[in-house]
Order: sequence, then C-alpha cells, then structure tokens
Amino acid sequence: MKIDLSIGAELSSFISIKIDEIAKETRQDYTELISTVSQKNNLGNNIDWWVQSPSSRNTIASPLFYYLCVIRLINRLISDNHHISEIIVDSFALKIIIRDLVSKRSVRIPVHGPNNSIANRLHRIIKNIEIVFNTLKDKLYLLIFSRRTKNLQKPMIDGSLTLIDTFVYPGYISKDRYYNGLWKNLSKDQRSLTYFVPTLNNIPTHGIISAYEELRKSDRNFLIKEDYFNFYDLLFAILHCFRILFIKVKSVFFEDLDVSTLMIEEMLKFNGFPNAVESLLNFRFAKALKKKQIKLKLVVNWFENQVVDKGWNAGFSRFYPKTHTLGYRGYITSDLYLCTLPSKCENINKLIPKEIAVIGKGLCDSIKEFDSTLKIKVVPAFRFSHLWEDYESKLDSKKFTIFFPMPYSIQDSQEILQALIKSSDFMVANDIRITLKSHPTMSIEDVKNLIGSDYFNIFSLVDEPFIESLSKSNLLISGLSGAAIESIVFGIPVLLLRNRRGITFNPIPKDIPQGIWSICDSSDQIIEFIKKQYTISNDELMNYKKFGKQVRERYFEPINNQSVYNFLEFESN
Repeated sequence: MKIDLSIGAELSSFISIKIDEIAKETRQDYTELISTVSQKNNLGNNIDWWVQSPSSRNTIASPLFYYLCVIRLINRLISDNHHISEIIVDSFALKIIIRDLVSKRSVRIPVHGPNNSIANRLHRIIKNIEIVFNTLKDKLYLLIFSRRTKNLQKPMIDGSLTLIDTFVYPGYISKDRYYNGLWKNLSKDQRSLTYFVPTLNNIPTHGIISAYEELRKSDRNFLIKEDYFNFYDLLFAILHCFRILFIKVKSVFFEDLDVSTLMIEEMLKFNGFPNAVESLLNFRFAKALKKKQIKLKLVVNWFENQVVDKGWNAGFSRFYPKTHTLGYRGYITSDLYLCTLPSKCENINKLIPKEIAVIGKGLCDSIKEFDSTLKIKVVPAFRFSHLWEDYESKLDSKKFTIFFPMPYSIQDSQEILQALIKSSDFMVANDIRITLKSHPTMSIEDVKNLIGSDYFNIFSLVDEPFIESLSKSNLLISGLSGAAIESIVFGIPVLLLRNRRGITFNPIPKDIPQGIWSICDSSDQIIEFIKKQYTISNDELMNYKKFGKQVRERYFEPINNQSVYNFLEFESN
C-alpha cells in the first residue's frame, strides 16, 4: 500500500484506526521525551525553550506528537509484514528519519518528502521574516490603540487584586464566554478588587479601538495588559526570533531513532512564533505589574497549559512568588490533548500554577496522570451553567434533526461536513434536517465556503443559544468539543467521526461507556447509527436521561455563592 502521512492527507480506514491506537500508547513516551530534552540540554530555566511549540506538548498546534506516531506506525507495519509500496511525508527531517528506519529494518520502501534545497531554505527564511514582521505589526497596533483609549480606564482602588485570565472574540468582548455566573455571585466590595485580564483574539485591526473602548466601559473590571507594556517589552519578545537560533537540542531517541532534528526543524519554521511572542509578553506583564507595585491576592490562569499559559505562569511564579496562582481548567477535553495534563518537569520548572482547579469530581484523577503531586480542587463549571437550567424538549415528531455545533478547528469542521454530505442522499430521502451552529471564531462566509453552494438545501445555519438548538435535536454530531458531553448530560445521543486526516481527539471521558455515543469511520456507519436512533424505545431514551444526570453530577460542579467564593478564595458571608 502507498501511504501518504502528510498532515491533512486522507488516510485509509485501516491506517486511521492504527494511528489512533498508537497515539493512545505513545502519550507517556512523548511526555517523557520532552522532559528528557529539557533536562538533557539544561533548558529548564530557559523561557525561550518553553514558549516554543515542540516543548508545549500541544498535540493540536504542534506536529511533533503526530510525527512520533507516524514513526511508530511505520515500524509496526514493517514488523507485521505489511507490504508498503511508498511512503510520503511533509517534513524533511521526518523523511530522513523514516529512511533511516527503513534501512535499519532491511526493507526497500521509497520515502518521499520535501528536500532541503537552497531554494526551499531561502523561501523559509523569507516566510519567517514575514511572520516576524506581521507579529511585530499586530502587537504594535495593540500597544498604540491601548494608549489611545487609556483615558477611559476606570481608576483602580488600593488593595490586593484578584486577576483572571480570559480571552475576547468578536461578539464576546465585554460579554463573558469563559466565566458565566461568576460576576453576579460577587459582592460589590469583591468586584472592586477583581479584574479580568483579556487577550484579544481574531479582532480585526479596524475593530481594536472599539474593543478596548467596550472593555474599559464594561460593568466588569478589565485590566488591559498593553497598558503596562512598553516598547522594550515588545522588543524583548520579538527578539525571540534570534534567541531561537541558540537553543541547542542534543540527540534524543524514540524507537531507537534520533528525533532531535524534528524539534529543530519545527522551531526553525516559526509557525508558533506569534504564540511565543504572546507568551513572552505575558511573562513581561507580570514583571511590569511588580514594577508598578500592584498588590495581588490571587492570579487565575485559563489553564490549557499551552505556550501562552507557560509565559503567564512562569512570569507570576518569578515576580510574585508569594501570590497564590490557580489554573482554571474550565472544560472537558480529549486525553490526547496532552498539554492539558501537566508534567512533573513543567511543575518543577514552575511553568504551571501552584494549584489546578477542575470543574467536576470525575476529573481530579485524570489530570494527575503525569504528575501525582499536583494540588487539585473542584470549582464551578462556569461555561456550563445552562446544564442546570430547566430543559424542555422541543423535538419535531415529524422530522429527525441532527445538530452539529462546529468546533474551533476549520479542518475538523470540514471533515464532519464532508462525511454528512456523502450521506446526503440518505438524509434527503428520510427528511433528516441538519442544523449548524458556527464557532465564535468563524464567520458566516467561512461556514458557507465549507458547505459549498450545492448543499445549502441540506444544512440550515442557526444563530441561537446552544441549549435551544440542542432541545430541538435527536442527535448531536461533534468534533473536539465540550458539546459532546453536554449532549450526553441531556440524554441526547452523540456521534463522533474518526479523523481520517490525523489523530482522533475523542472529548468523551473514558468511563462514559459507548451506547449513548459512538465513533464512526465512514458515511455508512453514520447512517447505521442514525437508523439505530430512529428505532430507539422510550424506555431507552429515559435511561439515557437518567444516565445524563449521573454524568452531570460527576463532571460538573454547580455555580452558587459558596462555590464561587471557594474558587476565588473569598471568605463566606
């Protein structure tokens, strides 16, 4: 068989299942590999290393984990005597490593991929210069526009502040998307000392000033990071592009092959440079607050342990060592999204908060997988406050409705849409309705381009609260999204589609058994699962709803005064 293992290339069902199996068994090895590289090269205190994508263990943003799985896959296929006629990859370093593997295994398999020609290297340098220039330009805009609106900032009262890390998007600027219900559960005095610290995402240049104006005039308190930066902070972050060149990675082995070149190649591609700059600015933000003698009681990080989080936590750890830091893991995600599971090496090097807050009792053990010493507490599930609202089914008995809340990844959304389109004849013949809800980071035009004009009659795009769409649905289809477990809480079956262009990130915790949810590999399996839901009995539906309440009890902590006070470490009234 000819195998194209380039990122985004379509895999056969056999290969995609194999790579998912290998991904599960490679999680520990990958985490240990990053720790080994950090220790072996004395990089523990090097912030420039930790803000790089190879060290992040972000299996969505960095290709390193996928490439390690590819190496193990090829080794496994050779051992099992599968005939491979050709291998295609999209990385020069990976091509050389797989050729070495094939040679060691004494088999003849052509391995094709990019070359390291002078022309390719020159193109890479030009592209990197563009990335650096565009990043500098974007950050300068933020710096300049924050100055223009600073006169609108409400005065800060004297006292020890609580800072809460958050993100703002178009449509979610002063409107809260991350900590719903927190503000209204605080007293006036508590609010006066509580500040949200926003990072602007996907805000167009022409909308930055209005975004800052809206934040500064909001009923909630916002502390604008850019108010505390100066040009030298920005210069320090941008000069990371040169400091990268001095990060040395010695040989490190996986499957008896030196994979250090994969990390070096990834760093020199600069694809993660904008996030690295944001992370370094987060680091300098903590330093600037200390210089301004701002007193802090508690610092809350929206904790995914991504690159930007490492700069934030390293900064507050260094400049506010006595202040308590809390990582709020306010979501449920795949156990293959490995950066969300802190490692012992990250903890030792003070790159994570002193305490991690999870949103349900059932999440306490899993987050300690790679470091049993983590301090954990259970706090409110702010983004899931609707799970306690009165739920009324609004199903149309004459139609079967599939609800698809689109995930953050455009590629994942496209994959699921294409699978549904392949099943369109069945959908039309059985009068099945498919409703789409776009992710906040997607525009209407993005969604229309993904669907294509030929299929507008199959899909309907809705702009209403998630819970409203869910109440009208018989089935939810999902990607890497918390929507899957929310649907299960309401007793609505969930269909996940195996990723045929990489690794499948199943967001449903291991101890929730299949039945109410399933993974499908093809459009035929999608049709079979839908047919099963057609004929489901009322008793089975009632069992789904009872089970859903048990899931809510285990994975979601309700929001009330006491749970909010516990979260922000306020004394009870």
